[in-house]
Amino acid sequence: MFNLNVKYILIAVIISAFSIVKSAAQNASNYILLTPTNVGFNINSASALESTSTITNSFKVTCRSRNGAYSVYLKISARSQSTNTPIPYNSLGVKLNAAATGQTGNFNDIYLSTIDQLIIQGTATSGTRVHDWTYNLLLKPLGYNIKPGSYNFTLLFTMTQP
Repeated sequence: MFNLNVKYILIAVIISAFSIVKSAAQNASNYILLTPTNVGFNINSASALESTSTITNSFKVTCRSRNGAYSVYLKISARSQSTNTPIPYNSLGVKLNAAATGQTGNFNDIYLSTIDQLIIQGTATSGTRVHDWTYNLLLKPLGYNIKPGSYNFTLLFTMTQP
């Protein structure tokens, strides 16, 4: 008889933002604001190791642009673990759950790496210069080679304007 005893695997995501604005720093007219709601996975069953885990409405990205078009990029800037078995970078992903009013977005799963991934291309108009984008956090099936422990990913958001 096969008996599987899965101990806890805790995965926390740390969110940070960096804004690059043409010849100016982040200010009241141009900024990115991140509001995390739930950014931690708690994997404690065999079925959770075998299927994709989703945290719905995990975080909100608020963008304000004075100059019209803007882009937001996302990457994993660091990771750490309490064991000597790291979780692969591309195991963590995001999916747009709600696009900003008047905007269109990419609702596909975007799995992350250490290279910037374009997640938002927005356009501010004179009537609406602040946009909210809501994302789900995704975790691919980890399988049985990941040891129980704590794993942390740091996500870096970058906002640019053309």
